Amino acid sequence: MKSRLDMNKIESEMDNFNDDLKKMKAVEKNGKTNWPSQKKWDKQLRISLFCVCILVISSVFQKVLFLNREVDSRRLP
Repeated sequence: MKSRLDMNKIESEMDNFNDDLKKMKAVEKNGKTNWPSQKKWDKQLRISLFCVCILVISSVFQKVLFLNREVDSRRLP
């Protein structure tokens, strides 16, 4: 009698575990669809960093060129 109760208890715990496992897998699957994939995120990050570097370099060159023009314009008169 005792072993039968123990077996029923173990079976119910296994059923609960399987239900919890299914819930966890469903949550994990939903979580994956909400976030972009790592490769896509890395690609977007690299592209954005590349664009920022281009903007910084172009702004530095513009400042250098404008400073040279200002110096040249001051010397002319």
